[in-house]
Amino acid sequence: MRSPIEPKLRMHRRKTAGACPRILGWLAPALVLALATAAQALDGRAEVRTNHQEGRVGETAYSSDNRWDLVGMDEMIRFSRTSSLRLEYTARREILRGSSAGTSVDNHQVVLTPAAHLSWQLDGLRLTAHGRGNRIDRDDTGLPTQRDDSLEYGLWSNLRLSRLLLDMNFQESASWRRTTGNDRENRERSGRATIRYELSDNDEVRYQYSRVELDAVTFGHRTTFDTHQVQYRGDHGFAADRGRVSVSALRSRFQQRDAFDTLASEQYVLPETAAWYLDDTPGQLDPLENQPQPVAALIDNDRTTPTVINLGDNATPVRDQGGDYRNLVLDFGEMQSLDAAYLYVDRRLTFLPQLMAWDLYFSDDAEGFDWGLPVPAGQWSATWFELETGRQGWEIRFAGGEVTHRRLKLVNRKLGPTMGDLFVTEFEPFTTSLSTEPELRSRQDRTMLNGELAYALH
Repeated sequence: MRSPIEPKLRMHRRKTAGACPRILGWLAPALVLALATAAQALDGRAEVRTNHQEGRVGETAYSSDNRWDLVGMDEMIRFSRTSSLRLEYTARREILRGSSAGTSVDNHQVVLTPAAHLSWQLDGLRLTAHGRGNRIDRDDTGLPTQRDDSLEYGLWSNLRLSRLLLDMNFQESASWRRTTGNDRENRERSGRATIRYELSDNDEVRYQYSRVELDAVTFGHRTTFDTHQVQYRGDHGFAADRGRVSVSALRSRFQQRDAFDTLASEQYVLPETAAWYLDDTPGQLDPLENQPQPVAALIDNDRTTPTVINLGDNATPVRDQGGDYRNLVLDFGEMQSLDAAYLYVDRRLTFLPQLMAWDLYFSDDAEGFDWGLPVPAGQWSATWFELETGRQGWEIRFAGGEVTHRRLKLVNRKLGPTMGDLFVTEFEPFTTSLSTEPELRSRQDRTMLNGELAYALH
């Protein structure tokens, strides 16, 4: 029997599917015309980059060729000392060919991106509005395979009044993928407001509210995240600054709402904590070596902003290559069932995905020291993906379906040089919801208190 929601989804896709191509088709000529009429001259640039790699790791040989061609033009139009408009248009072609471990890659894509930024500032106030379109046409082995279109706009403001800082931003986007038999549409909306007040030179309090709305239109799944956080941080010296005491207190509330048009769908699972550290012996955490460092940005529902975790060659090496053996840890605080996880990074790869190998560990140890042996390769997979939203990363899947553990750890190994910088943005675990309810709600409240006392005897 056909679900009553199917006709609605088809009608909605018919109405919106053609909107983005028409808009993008007008954006580029309109932008060029605006540049030519509003400015006396256009600023332009052209770049061509090529990179060839080949080598051998054990019995496995690899080779790759990457080419990156870019043509762009932009213009800054100043209306006054406090306001300006920046217009940009870029056309980029990327080619990646190579082979490793019996597999080969041969893809080619053309990216067209018009963008505009309007800014205004006065004393302690700054306002910025931006809009961008993106079209990506991709070929694999010389055959057209898919087209990705996206549109986004956003507003950002920052106000400074003596010891008070107010920061707000809002962004909305829509994206479409067209490929044989698998068209998709997604919409996203996010906003964040932060108020920070300096009680003194050494003390501050901060309140932050964020909301993220994800709408997988094609699959009929809508998710909303609401987060409230109140934090105090203080750092003081005593005994002529020979001693120092630092205190940090955090109270947070996370609310999640999932609405489904189907009975089965992936549902996000919020970890209790996220951390990372460098270690080339990840099976056992030595209490005397590097300890995991908390990184809240790894699970803050922001798939765009980079964290401090760099997988690229420019990062600190642990064994052979810069950016290797990054241990990324998610702790759920209790046993949790998982079906998948997604590790997002901030840019597209310019190397063969096979050159970045991954090991997966689970731990139910109370202290989190014993991780045992890595999960055998045949029981899980890490697959590179690129979404129509312009985001990309690795998809983690388990061969047997659902797994249940308290902690999950992902560790990268590099089989050769990769690229200069590659920052992780988000690490998202998921479980499969089989609820017959059309809507699910959950809430998590947390309180954290950290203190540090130090005193120099000499």
